[in-house]
Amino acid sequence: MHCLSMSWGNTPSSAVTFLDRKAGLVDYHVHSTFSYDGRSTINEICERAVELKFREVGFSEHVDFDPSDEGFGFFDGNRYESSINEAQRLFNGKLAIRMGVEVDYQSRFEQQIRDWLRGKRFDFVIGSVHYVDGEIIGNRLVAKRSLREVYGEYFAEVRKSVESRLFDVVGHLDVVNKYVSDQTFQLKDREYGMNLDSTLKEIIDKEIFLEVNTKPSVLENNPCSTLPNREAILRYFDFGGKRISVGSDTHVKEELGSGINEILGFLERNGPRGIVLLF
Repeated sequence: MHCLSMSWGNTPSSAVTFLDRKAGLVDYHVHSTFSYDGRSTINEICERAVELKFREVGFSEHVDFDPSDEGFGFFDGNRYESSINEAQRLFNGKLAIRMGVEVDYQSRFEQQIRDWLRGKRFDFVIGSVHYVDGEIIGNRLVAKRSLREVYGEYFAEVRKSVESRLFDVVGHLDVVNKYVSDQTFQLKDREYGMNLDSTLKEIIDKEIFLEVNTKPSVLENNPCSTLPNREAILRYFDFGGKRISVGSDTHVKEELGSGINEILGFLERNGPRGIVLLF
């Protein structure tokens, strides 16, 4: 059963054409000070969104279940909901504001995640894999292990997150790519292609939204421009995928919406008819 049909939100299923961006942009991956690494308040981000003429923002605060993670125990759901409600009143008529979370998925914590989500009311829940075999994905992990192993374990964990049916959105698919300098690896490695394809097909089969994360567009010396990259997005479309979410993964108000307009243009030019946006 899809998580939002259980008890904590409204199923995001409205068909939206990308031409609607002319009426205002959207960003569904936004972190405020309710995330341990957020640097701007909800109201500051909303003020920035109004300045940029956004029509909608979706906050997606980190929720972590690994005691070793920096953000473990930081999230305060009651205060978060109260602040969202306050912002919705303050910006009523100027900006639509969605209350979501980004859950760090590790299969060993799946039951805890399931128990925590039960009965909660969020507009959307992003499931993101940040760890491989208990180690955070980053330069250190990529440097000490073979890319084939890292990718294999990463995609296996993403597929488990999809199979759990706990989430509405798969967050920043192929985040490993952010730390890989040799961007030809994906083209050369057959096993990588098989892993990517099976993951995309699983996402489509379970009717989950694929996030196009534009965070890399603001990072210096970053080898990729989006997560997943544009080649993977096109493969998703080739397999029949139509559910898309877009987000800048901003942690500070100045980054809000970075790369969103550009990627919506790409999706409009290259995507199939009948694409469904998150809201």
